[in-house]
Amino acid sequence: MQALKTVVPLLGGSVLALSLVTWANAPGAGEIIRASNTTLNGVAVPEVGTVTPGSVLATGDNGSALVQFSPDTQVNLLARTSVTFRSDLGRLSAEMSSGTVGAKSLGQAPLLVETSSYQIRPAGQSGAIYVVAILPDLTTVVSARRGSVSILQKSSGEEYALSEGHYVKLAGDPQSIPPQTSQNSPSSRPAGLLRPPGKAFVIAVGAGVGLAVILDETLEPSPVSPSAP
Repeated sequence: MQALKTVVPLLGGSVLALSLVTWANAPGAGEIIRASNTTLNGVAVPEVGTVTPGSVLATGDNGSALVQFSPDTQVNLLARTSVTFRSDLGRLSAEMSSGTVGAKSLGQAPLLVETSSYQIRPAGQSGAIYVVAILPDLTTVVSARRGSVSILQKSSGEEYALSEGHYVKLAGDPQSIPPQTSQNSPSSRPAGLLRPPGKAFVIAVGAGVGLAVILDETLEPSPVSPSAP
């Protein structure tokens, strides 16, 4: 009887351990490998943890979090950032509602970063490292650190590619931009855009990372030097 009492707790512990491993390895699950001042579904998380599809990860003032889905797929959240992770039909996405996200997507399955108006993903098969920031005025900045990225405007279906080493500032509400501006004319392709947008929703395009104070804090996954493209 004593032996039975010993076996049962051990068996229970094994089942619990197996459940945790299965949960951590579920499709779309990611490992929080570093976090500070961060909540997961509204609950404070320690330095490590696991996110699953539907999880909401949010950082507070001076907070940050780094989530790894694979060595080639990582998401870094800077301060005051909120992201909901999704995995629909095998497609991994990070839906932003605020803040700044650095995305490393170098694997075969692309990582998408979404805002309310745009969908951003690697444009080539080799993947990309890129940054997406939602500014206080609700405009969106996208910076292509390595490789080119594709930007889709959800409301119109318009899509174009931003080349490596360039950034673009997009309207939070595409309808708020006056049409037929010289920079955004279909016949005029701003430097850095591999395909010009058919409608006006680009506010500005430039070389370099752009908005260095915000973007240079992003990891890939180690700190990026201010001099890095």
